Amino acid sequence: QQQQELLSSLAAAAAGQLNLHALPAVLQSAAAAAAAAATHDLFRLLLDELVCVMADHLPLLDIVSRVLQEHGTEQFGEFRSTLLGLFGATAYESAIMVAANRLITGDAFTAVRRAYTLRTLARAAQQQQQQQSDQEAA
Repeated sequence: QQQQELLSSLAAAAAGQLNLHALPAVLQSAAAAAAAAATHDLFRLLLDELVCVMADHLPLLDIVSRVLQEHGTEQFGEFRSTLLGLFGATAYESAIMVAANRLITGDAFTAVRRAYTLRTLARAAQQQQQQQSDQEAA
């Protein structure tokens, strides 16, 4: 019977028909803990979304350095997952930049130069072959 009363009290509170302070202390603390966890999760999701939007407009390294500058002395409890994601994204972005730079400065130049040389030789050979066939026809 006591469980039935608790369930009906919860149903009435969920429907907005009962004052939350009329609930037993155990249920009040459970509701407060659930609300705190939901607020923390919502804050983390909003922060992650904000960082993703910022990353489209600012270099990730600037975002990381700004967070560290403003909150460098704190424990990073709230920012831990966000910072780990930022560091991973920054490392990934840096690896892409290094690879692109290596391609542009070395391999790409060599490949383009080689392709140009081969194309020039192929055109010269084709023109020479065309001239020989023209001479044979005349």
